Amino acid sequence: MGILLSLAMALQDPTLVERSGGVLLHPTSLPSAYGVGDLGPAATEFADFLARAGQRWWQTLPITPPGPGHSPYASPSAFAGNPFLVSPETLVAEGRLAPSDLPARSNGPVDYDALRGSREALFRKAFATFAPDASFDRFRAEHASWLSDWSLFAALKQERGGAPWWEWDAGLRTRDTAALDAARTRLADEIRYHEFLQYQFDRQWTDLRRSLKARGIGLIGDIPIYVAHDSADVWSNPRLFELDATGRPTRVAGVPPDAFSADGQRWGNPLYRWDELKKTNYDWWTRRLDVTLKRFDAVRLDHFIGFQRYWAIPADAPTAKTGAWLPGPGADLFAAVGHKGRIIAEDLGSVTPEVHALRDRFGFPGMRVLQFAFDGTPESDYHLKNHPRNAVVYTGTHDNNTTRGWFDTDAPRRNVLAHLGRDGKSIHWDLVAEAHKSPATLAIVPAQDLLGLGADARMNAPGLAKGNWAWRLKPGELTSAIADRLRTVTEANGRGGGANDVARGVGREAGGLAPFGLAFLLKEAVKGNNALPELAKPSFWGGALVFTGASRLAGRGTVLPLAAGMAAMQLLAGDFSWSRLVTSTGAFLAAGVAVSAIADGLLYPMLFAAGPPGWIAAGAYTVAKLAATLYLGEKIEEWWGRARHAPSREGVVRKLPR
Repeated sequence: MGILLSLAMALQDPTLVERSGGVLLHPTSLPSAYGVGDLGPAATEFADFLARAGQRWWQTLPITPPGPGHSPYASPSAFAGNPFLVSPETLVAEGRLAPSDLPARSNGPVDYDALRGSREALFRKAFATFAPDASFDRFRAEHASWLSDWSLFAALKQERGGAPWWEWDAGLRTRDTAALDAARTRLADEIRYHEFLQYQFDRQWTDLRRSLKARGIGLIGDIPIYVAHDSADVWSNPRLFELDATGRPTRVAGVPPDAFSADGQRWGNPLYRWDELKKTNYDWWTRRLDVTLKRFDAVRLDHFIGFQRYWAIPADAPTAKTGAWLPGPGADLFAAVGHKGRIIAEDLGSVTPEVHALRDRFGFPGMRVLQFAFDGTPESDYHLKNHPRNAVVYTGTHDNNTTRGWFDTDAPRRNVLAHLGRDGKSIHWDLVAEAHKSPATLAIVPAQDLLGLGADARMNAPGLAKGNWAWRLKPGELTSAIADRLRTVTEANGRGGGANDVARGVGREAGGLAPFGLAFLLKEAVKGNNALPELAKPSFWGGALVFTGASRLAGRGTVLPLAAGMAAMQLLAGDFSWSRLVTSTGAFLAAGVAVSAIADGLLYPMLFAAGPPGWIAAGAYTVAKLAATLYLGEKIEEWWGRARHAPSREGVVRKLPR
């Protein structure tokens, strides 16, 4: 039944309203073989770990190129991918490198300074074998809105020894057309090199996402609210930022003094000119979210409070003491950019009722961090009993100490042990279990907390300029025993797996029968048949439910569930044979891919963002798509049957048991 490919893939995708669990691990922390985590075999092995552990989400930090201090939150581009994540092993497999080109193995913490030189040499060698083709041209066209500016910016930075863009020649600094054209001609090969790196990143990231999707696992990304001053984004869009005539900021971002910092925090990012962004209906922000959500299934918006109000610091002020709260774009921005249901609001810090109102107006889940829950204040938002359903609970974030490190140094131990009723010897698993008990829909655990690692495994210590972002897993550290223990905790708290998966799967399959019935009617009407008598028979719906349900329970890939469902239907119809099973499965797999490839990636997001009229249109499109899949699948099956001199009696959908 061709419906299954479309239906099974749609049902597998996790959503932020599904009670589930996940793991926070930045890809650079994977135990890849060559100095930094990348998108090669170690990423696939981690996907297998997540699947065995019954997890539905992999959360990362920003995957853009790292900036000063190697921070992914100070990137020179809000759109480009991090070239360090490009796997050398994959380049070898594709013939772009020889095995002898690979550097010495290194599984320790990331040494970014050494890595920069070794990866540059490696990538230059791979680029020397590259010949642009139609696929590369399509990539350049699809990403033209940011790729051309980024590749030119990166090439100019290289040419100028890394000098910030506001120190370049006046023509380049102000983006004079003649100066830019001359640079593009002069640096054509260097520009192509940076396009090549982004092309390789995109291909490898797409492969990883496809692999995760086959396992029923979604990706959560991260978008910092602000961008770096020395970035392609500010250089190419100066009118959108508070800059003077020389390109330097007039006011910068940060947060005011509080109980933790007498001077506040002066981040130094240029502030947005929200009035200018509004004139374009927030086009730059819309494009930023669109690009990110093509790579991820959901995204965390860092410093969400800055969209409601933000702290503006004079650029010449040495600390954040001197500043003022100014109104952010608020609801106006989120009404323009869309993507409701795919955004997590990082609502930590100086949260006001107005921030809560903005978050709740658009239904964004907020964040609850368990390390903040034990201050002895029962009314605290972080206390487990106060967690709302529409939230994401963490044992800690990338900015926190690990749970073990926190418990050993900073935690109010008496409060923690009294609340948990435990002795603290396995405090990391105690907090993992506590997070999974939360009413919050989604529970995320940093990988370090699955291992009980101490403070030396902390990813970032805000305020420290060195030593951050370098932690990595050791090969084999995330064992099958840890995966099984995490799955047990996950299932025990109704977050997926076991009977919970069965119940959810059957319920969703049943919910999909209505559009299936309409699609069946439409398909038969196109053929000139009246199928209403078929729909009046309970056996029709029973057969369809068995078919889709069997597929759901067979696995989380696409071919295996489709084949299992086909076999179930043919057995019920008394029409099973191995050759027919292979023919039917191949026919409807091809039909589903052909039909779904037409518009799903573009049309569904547009329709769901359009509100109720779009939802109705999406339903109609779904029915039409399923009907087309059924019809095309039957035609492919009939053609294949004739080609093998074994004419198909009827398409498998017509063989539903009466």
